[in-house]
Formats: sequence, structure tokens, C-alpha cells
Amino acid sequence: MNSRPPSARASATSADVSRTVTLEQLTEGYGLPKDRVEAFTVLGVIAADGTGDFVCDDDDRLIIAAAAVQLGFDERELSELMELYEDTAPQNRSLPHFMKLLANYQRFMAWRHHEGQETLTSAGFRLSANGAGQGGAAQGEDRT
Repeated sequence: MNSRPPSARASATSADVSRTVTLEQLTEGYGLPKDRVEAFTVLGVIAADGTGDFVCDDDDRLIIAAAAVQLGFDERELSELMELYEDTAPQNRSLPHFMKLLANYQRFMAWRHHEGQETLTSAGFRLSANGAGQGGAAQGEDRT
């Protein structure tokens, strides 16, 4: 009988082995813009190996970070996501969990754009998340 949940096994396998990735793999395989590679090294998602390639210790973290960048996360948001990932116990770090989190973010951003809520604050999102309406302030209404 397996004593670890499946998410722990999947997470452990992705974090146990370092592998080398090229700049081409990062840009073409993961969809990472070249100008964001430096941010990934600063955040510890990848590390330069001195030969022009990069070392990746956790492929799930790289996949999650690349997906977040494709969704338009800025460096602050990406940093917060990576902190959330790091603060999550290794046995609870499952790629599907974080991808679901990103999908929810994507749906929220699509709704926000569709409703013309370009300046909707995080307080408005919290109101919506707590069930106090569809996104807090109505279009054109200022809740400050």
C-alpha cells in the first residue's frame, strides 16, 4: 500500500532531478519570452549554468511560471505565485492544482475584460469571491 498521496509522488519526481534546458527550449517549448528569462533566474525557477544553458530543478515550477507569464502575470504577480508554490508543502504541490489556480485567474481576467472592469481593484475581486455580487463594483461605480 502506498503511504504517500499521488500528488506527493508526482511532485517528488519533478523536484528530485535537475535537468538542463536551452534558451530555445524555454522560448519554444515553454513559450517563455526571451525578455522574461532573467526574471525566471532571479526567482530561482531556473539557474544559468555558465554555458548559455539553464538548470531546472523543478519542472512543475517551470511549467507553472511559464503558464503564468503567458497569462500576462507581471514580475510581482509571478513572484507571489512562486512564493505560494514554495510555501506549499511538497506533498501538496501538484501541477493540476496550480494549473487550476491559473485557469481560475484566466477566467476572472476574461470576465473583467468582458465587463469593462479594467480598473477593478483586488478589493472588488474579494467582494466577488465572497459572494457579494458579480465582481464588487458595478461598471462605472466607484466603491472607494
